[in-house]
Amino acid sequence: MKKKIMAALPIMCTIAYLLMGFLADLWHPGWIVFLLVPLVSAILNSTFKFVTFYTILVVIAYMIIGFTIDGWHPWWILFLTIPIVSIFAKSDKKKEKDNN
Repeated sequence: MKKKIMAALPIMCTIAYLLMGFLADLWHPGWIVFLLVPLVSAILNSTFKFVTFYTILVVIAYMIIGFTIDGWHPWWILFLTIPIVSIFAKSDKKKEKDNN
C-alpha cells in the first residue's frame, strides 16, 4: 500500500497544484504542496528517522516564514539547528544501545 501511495502522491500534488493555480490563481503559494512528497515519504518509510522529519519541518517553516513575513535573512539560522538535532539524536540512540 505504501508503494501505491508514494507512486500516486506526485500526481495528486500536481493535480492539486494545477487546480489551485487555474481556479484560484494561487500559483505562487501552491507549489508548497510538492513538499508533501518528501514529508509523506519520511512518514511512511519504515526506517523513519526523527532527523529526516525535522529537516523537512525546518525547510517548510523557513519557506513559510520567508514568503509570509519576508524573513529570509534572520531565519536562515534555522538550518544550523539541523546538525545540532542530528548530533543529539545520535547520542540518544547510542545511549539506548549502551543500556541494552
